[in-house]
Amino acid sequence: MRAFRGDDGETTVDALPVPHGIVPALGFRVRTRDVTIVFASDQNGSDPAFAGFAAGATALVMHMPIPDGAKGSALQLHAPPARIGEIAAKASVETLILSHFMARSLHALETNVSVVADNYDGRIVVANDLECINLTD
Repeated sequence: MRAFRGDDGETTVDALPVPHGIVPALGFRVRTRDVTIVFASDQNGSDPAFAGFAAGATALVMHMPIPDGAKGSALQLHAPPARIGEIAAKASVETLILSHFMARSLHALETNVSVVADNYDGRIVVANDLECINLTD
């Protein structure tokens, strides 16, 4: 669904509901000029339509608050690292930016990023608060 179109015609924001247990959440696809960034939001990664929504993006920002091997209700709310990598690969994004970490995913961050990389061959960036990431080089 189109949420915004700038007067310049070069900037658009599209929104897509994403599965996040019983808590509503939206993912966003922001395009301006030659750069497209998809913000996955909190989601469990179970909707196959999301990869199409993110297809070909310059960057995909995915939350990684749970580790691989998480169980129970955590999987209703969040995608585990393996699923994050699968989504990025299926969407053929140029850069995957991992964000929204929690203690349980930070505990073994290198291992969790490695699991993502096992499923996605592109550039992976582990985001830090207030960091600027160059997407045009």
